[in-house]
Amino acid sequence: MNLLFNLKEKFIIDYLRRSSPEALLKKGEKEIIPVFKAAGGESNYYKKMLKEANVDIEQVNNLAAFKKQVPLTSKKIFQEPLSDLCFKGKLNKLQVLSVSSGFSREFSYSLTSKEELKKMLFFCDFFLDHNFHTQEKKTLFINCLGMGVKVHTSLALAETSVRPDSVLAVLKKSLPHFEQFIIVGNAYFLKKVAEDIAESNINLSSKALHLLMGEDWFPENYRSYLSGLLGHDFNFPHKGIIGASFGISELGLSLFQETKETIQVRRLAFENKAFREALFGAGIKVCPVFFQYNPLEIFLEEIEESLVFTILRKDALIPLLRYDSKDKGKIVPYRHLEKTLKNFHYEQYLPEFKLPLVAVFGRKDKVLDINGVDITPEEIKEALYSDFLVAALTTGYFRMSKENNAFKLEVQLKEGKELNGGIENKFIETVKKHIKMDFSLVLYPYDKFPYGMGLIYEQKFKYI
Repeated sequence: MNLLFNLKEKFIIDYLRRSSPEALLKKGEKEIIPVFKAAGGESNYYKKMLKEANVDIEQVNNLAAFKKQVPLTSKKIFQEPLSDLCFKGKLNKLQVLSVSSGFSREFSYSLTSKEELKKMLFFCDFFLDHNFHTQEKKTLFINCLGMGVKVHTSLALAETSVRPDSVLAVLKKSLPHFEQFIIVGNAYFLKKVAEDIAESNINLSSKALHLLMGEDWFPENYRSYLSGLLGHDFNFPHKGIIGASFGISELGLSLFQETKETIQVRRLAFENKAFREALFGAGIKVCPVFFQYNPLEIFLEEIEESLVFTILRKDALIPLLRYDSKDKGKIVPYRHLEKTLKNFHYEQYLPEFKLPLVAVFGRKDKVLDINGVDITPEEIKEALYSDFLVAALTTGYFRMSKENNAFKLEVQLKEGKELNGGIENKFIETVKKHIKMDFSLVLYPYDKFPYGMGLIYEQKFKYI
């Protein structure tokens, strides 16, 4: 099995290294019309939707027509019966049905066949081996995702869900038996885990510990905070990487991936305003998370700053075409990154695979208007992690609101942190460096925080 995996992995790596970014994009674009034709011919819902939009399937024969005529879709499609959404006859191939967290008050669903699961397992193992050399190092993968979300890998696997004490127990017990550990979970949970590890007597000096984040946007100084807790050095990623992937439950758990190079590029952009604006555009308030993605699996559009997905998998059970994610993002062509890095003499950070890139700024629809000034949760996150003493006092959860036409910020303190005037002043000083307006601040002891306590770590948090 290892031999077959290694041969396939080598073939993919060689292909991605020698292919031009233009050729990769064109190869993916060739799949759009066949997938669209199949959806329009086999899915009862898509037939109805296209008819209502007066779209003649036979007239959509190229990319320009697809982008001009095919309507956008959204999570609302999951109000339809699954049998109507699916490609004809494919529902009986269902192996796994996953449900979203219901964060938006609308549940969506991911349907996966046995054939897709095999591909997901290979892709996951490929990603982990390429980034963490899991074929060479004895590795324990610790899955801390909530909602019963599975990670499909052939690695030794621990399932702890959202229990920090379980993670520490697993680490302590398995420490002698593995060379490295990879922990996946949401950003707030991994903050708690990293803090608990730093306060414990677990000696990881001879081991590698990697954290992989999903489910929520995070600022770059959050990564610096966690790296400081764990003793990571960005010049030695083999000892510990704090990275991220981007997923949407109904589309896939790992649509975009950070690499060692994109992490370094984002760190440079965070520190260097001129480089940041040359790469992502002028006037941005926070540095976006920076990913690569596979154009052979995803056709990505940027429409009014929103990322729109078309899934190109012919073996998918549900066709998902022009799916508006409501995530604010910007597509960054590989050639643009290549040119910008060269202009700033950062050529050594160019990713080895010539895949397109995308910058993710956060949720497009999560903005608070205070007297004509927009404030986003991403700005508050960056503010809270700009001072590590402040970051160490809070869980990271907060609520933004408008009260008497003014900005109000409510923050949850960590368990065991007591409220006092000194702490409050420290928070106000830190946030004011990023939010140039007066605001009211309420700090809550951990168990008094009135928002989302019953769902902590299990779903995305509603900041507004």
